[in-house]
Amino acid sequence: MNPIIQKYLEEVERLKSSIALKKAAQTKRQDHPIGIYYDDDGKPQLQLSSPPDEPTPTDCCNNGCTPCVFDVYREELQAHNEQVDMLRKEYTKLYKNENSIVDLESLRMPSRNTATDKVTSRKQYIGYKVVKKSEINHDTILIVGKVPLSSSGEQRSLGIEDGEHVLMRMKIGNETITKAFTPITHPSVLGEFHLMVKLYNDHKPSEYFKSLRVNDLIYMRGPIMSGFKHADNSIEQFVMLAAGSGITPMYQIILKQSTIPTTERTAIHLIYVNRTEHDIWLKSELDKQNEEDYLTTDYVLTRTERVNNDGSSYIHGKLNRELLYTLFDRIKRRDKCQILICGPRSFNTDMRSHVENIGYGEGNIFCYE
Repeated sequence: MNPIIQKYLEEVERLKSSIALKKAAQTKRQDHPIGIYYDDDGKPQLQLSSPPDEPTPTDCCNNGCTPCVFDVYREELQAHNEQVDMLRKEYTKLYKNENSIVDLESLRMPSRNTATDKVTSRKQYIGYKVVKKSEINHDTILIVGKVPLSSSGEQRSLGIEDGEHVLMRMKIGNETITKAFTPITHPSVLGEFHLMVKLYNDHKPSEYFKSLRVNDLIYMRGPIMSGFKHADNSIEQFVMLAAGSGITPMYQIILKQSTIPTTERTAIHLIYVNRTEHDIWLKSELDKQNEEDYLTTDYVLTRTERVNNDGSSYIHGKLNRELLYTLFDRIKRRDKCQILICGPRSFNTDMRSHVENIGYGEGNIFCYE
């Protein structure tokens, strides 16, 4: 054989062998947990996950989002570095004293999947296809977005829980605008999510949504914490004061309560303010939940005195301190009550003042901003 050809073939075989060894080593690493583990010889070994991916300049919209993608990155990087430091110290102790008994489960790191098979991201805006757009009333539309299948072809939910929302990025001409939305999707729904959008005149985001078409992509990131999350049993009752689109974070909590056993549900008293009955969002859905024992809803209308033909009446007039005092009379234990407020800024300011004047302290009040 020609010596040049023979040398070339030997080099090819060497490269193949090198690639095979690298793949075998990578597979072996993947077989071990991230963190501290013992190898086959009983020796402690340390395997660290990769640090979080740093956002690119184009990931930031420069629109003053809270939190900014770079804030999220710095937060994740700090947590990663602190865990790496802790694991290295523990590994050094184990290496010096191999007879030490430790709980290895407490010395694990979450693996960081850099693949794109994720539903949401706090740092990067992900595109979701619009599969439906429908008119709810004269100034409200419903957008249904598609949640992509997993890499194995399984349906998934968006994964936004109560107390969380998403940020949507909209490009309007040369301008980039971000806006917060709370999905109203039931936790059991897979493959899609629902957003209710209020439209205004002379309003750039509204023009964006008016022009949105089925099969267009909307770009969102999250979940973003809203600041309140019901995580314990210290609350015996929620009192929700909502106006207009401020119902969405409240409805999120209501949906969550509907999924848990009846005996474990937290009682909810919803006071929902709108101008007219035609402005009420999710009326049929709320009425359906009202049939359950845990939810009571009072609808307050500020612009009409009409009473429905079906016999169901509304409370008419402004939601002032006197009316609130009357409605709050149903609350049995103030120390076990959590008051949630969400609406336009003026509504939030007025309601907080009224509730404080009635006698509730700062610890009982949470206001969505």
